Amino acid sequence: MRSVLRVGAIATAATSLLLSGAVAAQAAPAAPGVTVSVAPLIFEPAQTRYTGHTGRLRFTIHNGTDRPYLDGVQLTEPIAHSFYGLSLVGGDQMSCGLEGREGGHGLWGCMIDPPIPAGSTQIIEATFRSVAKPQPFARAAEQSGLIDVDGARATYPVLFRATDGSIDDPRPYTPAPLPHLTVTAAGAVTLTRQGDGDFEGRLPVSIHNDGDASHSFVPLELALPAGLSDWPWVEPDGGCSADGALPAPPGGSSWQCGVNWPSLAEGQTLDVEYVLQAPADSDPGALGEALTEAALGKTSQTQTDGANRAAFTVTIAG
Repeated sequence: MRSVLRVGAIATAATSLLLSGAVAAQAAPAAPGVTVSVAPLIFEPAQTRYTGHTGRLRFTIHNGTDRPYLDGVQLTEPIAHSFYGLSLVGGDQMSCGLEGREGGHGLWGCMIDPPIPAGSTQIIEATFRSVAKPQPFARAAEQSGLIDVDGARATYPVLFRATDGSIDDPRPYTPAPLPHLTVTAAGAVTLTRQGDGDFEGRLPVSIHNDGDASHSFVPLELALPAGLSDWPWVEPDGGCSADGALPAPPGGSSWQCGVNWPSLAEGQTLDVEYVLQAPADSDPGALGEALTEAALGKTSQTQTDGANRAAFTVTIAG
């Protein structure tokens, strides 16, 4: 109950702040003359192919010293793997690097270029994404984010806007720690002879995400029976490398694969195709069973119910 009340109080304060149009309270500076202020981060239902939510956070740095401010910004994510970049309002994208993680939440260090002149103010905008599915009610993240400017700190609460546009009466929200993927593959793939004499076949695979575990990419694993050519690949825009984690069948091979897809939102399905090949002198017939597995990269736990795996058979056409 204490957690719910705490989040509710934070969210109510954030909502009042937005509705009044007031500026967020300025944090007390640790470095004399340098201050930072920030408004709440509001996640909006996304309108992109990634679905989920997108959010923009603006904060203001005032350099009250007599010299240019050169020391950059450190930003702590309120939700793991949600930060996507900083830019100067009216200027360029800022260069950022991951400096560590606290409980899975990224600590990002970013350069300010050009420096903030003495006595001047710079407004900066951060962009975020969340894989959480939009809901008909507002939500408030259990953990706030943090902006640190050379010791001057300001925290920012996080709200998810409801599908009707409301941010009133938000419910507490924490992403699930455990992935909830379902992988579906065609039960068999048959390799047929191509114009160059080699054999090739394609296996459609669907990866559906029914959870909101935070992640930054979608790694795939592939274990293949003996008799296939090296270096399978996955489409669209993907590839495979050797030494996968799945146990290979006797004489077979195991591969790590990936697609150019940074995150898979809750309720979203990703359709891919594995492309397998065999040498031109291969004998027709069944090669055996193969296995594929999908995961969410850098989640705090690993899925154990087996729904994220699918088996299929591989056959060379006669």
